[in-house]
Amino acid sequence: DASLPELVERRSAAVDRARRGLLKPDDLQASPLTLSNIGTHGVDWFTGIVPVGQSALLTVGRARETVQI
Repeated sequence: DASLPELVERRSAAVDRARRGLLKPDDLQASPLTLSNIGTHGVDWFTGIVPVGQSALLTVGRARETVQI
């Protein structure tokens, strides 16, 4: 288990390696879950599909105000 600051550091290091073309084999392994935030693209609702080899998919939409009659 890693703390949030540790995860941030690991992610930053992996992004840096990717930008420099220095990814390690461990960087390319499939993760056990996916976080999808397509709500930033104006999507209100969608159905997520758990990819083969993963155990979970967390999907995040957006909140918006609407008039209910």
